[in-house]
Amino acid sequence: MDSGLSSLIALLALGVSIFVMITASESVKKVRRTMTETVESLQLELATALANQDSEIQTLKDRLANSAKSSKVIQSSQTRKLDTLDGEVDYLSKSTTELRTEVRSISEKEPVVETKKKKKKAGA
Repeated sequence: MDSGLSSLIALLALGVSIFVMITASESVKKVRRTMTETVESLQLELATALANQDSEIQTLKDRLANSAKSSKVIQSSQTRKLDTLDGEVDYLSKSTTELRTEVRSISEKEPVVETKKKKKKAGA
């Protein structure tokens, strides 16, 4: 009976080994499934984050382009104002020159006579 008992123990040990291997295999499959789901979830999150980032980058590019357009409009407006002011300064300069010439002409025709005012002395 020793050989029968040894065979039974060997069979029992073999059954336990097979059970452990099946259980371990199921555990490995569960871990793999969990890891695959985690990786897929992370890939989805990364894709979403990249899409959001691309959208934000495009928004910033659009804002920059609009800002550049606004800057050009403002610069153009300022240039027109400066041109207008230059014209006004030229006009005033010419007018001043004409007035000086006219004053000189009048001065040459009619010399200016300076009159001195008499100072009143205090107590006089």
